[in-house]
Amino acid sequence: MLVSALKTGVQAAKNAAPVAASSVGQVRGKATQRETKTRIEACHSVYKITKAMQSIANAKLNPAIARMQESRPMAASVRAFIDTACSEVQVPELEAGASCLVIPITSDKGLCGALNTKILFKTMNTIQDLKEKKMKIKVITVGEKGHKNFQSMNPKMLVHTASHFGKTDINFLQASRVAEFVTQTPFDQATILYNKYINRVSFTQMAHTIPALTFFSEQVSKFGEKFEFEGDEEQILKDLAEFQFAVQLYGALLENGASEQSSRLAAMDNASKNAASMALELTQLFNRTRQMQITAEMIEISTGAECCK
Repeated sequence: MLVSALKTGVQAAKNAAPVAASSVGQVRGKATQRETKTRIEACHSVYKITKAMQSIANAKLNPAIARMQESRPMAASVRAFIDTACSEVQVPELEAGASCLVIPITSDKGLCGALNTKILFKTMNTIQDLKEKKMKIKVITVGEKGHKNFQSMNPKMLVHTASHFGKTDINFLQASRVAEFVTQTPFDQATILYNKYINRVSFTQMAHTIPALTFFSEQVSKFGEKFEFEGDEEQILKDLAEFQFAVQLYGALLENGASEQSSRLAAMDNASKNAASMALELTQLFNRTRQMQITAEMIEISTGAECCK
């Protein structure tokens, strides 16, 4: 009778062993082994994607910096000429009800850190300041992220959007096309907002204010006292105003492009480190849970063996 009872107990222990082993790690609120393994695979997939995007951003960054540095002297010389001209001719202050054009420059794609968030935050502050002065505000966004933001929050302000600059290298022709459309929109003052590149880990938000393009042609007599013109002075000043606006916009696009690549490089580097760290933690959890299952099975086997003695 005793022997038959022991055999029955051993058989019951063998039948209960798989259930006990499978129950390890399945406490309420905790992931099973299969779920943990799926998460590990997902972390490895995310790591591969972010690492590839990091390599692409690193490859695009140096050419973007080179183009930006080459454009800075041209933009600085045009800006210096405008500052000199405006110092000789007093720019009138805007009255309430004047038309103000705001041009925020953002990226077309995301995954570039706080680049777009910061410039849009500065844009909203600028718009709020203009609203307090009771100005009529129009917005022309450059970049798909800025377009989506104003399309959802302030669609009445949005006049036009220029986007898809990241598919090819930014050139002066693209900036000229945007500037040509902007010049067709009447305004008394325009403000270009963009991210200015500082180094690989930092950038700052800048705002350039440009007077109405008709300002220069309206001040022909005052400009004529300081500068000599060959040809129609009014037409020359009109063309110069459009050219300097295109140059300022081109420089802002290049600065923002370099800032975008540097910000994406840093963001993808952090994302890759986080994915690798999470995969390591989940792997340790998986191994620890598996070891607990093996230990529980060994205890059950040794217990059953002791019962058979």
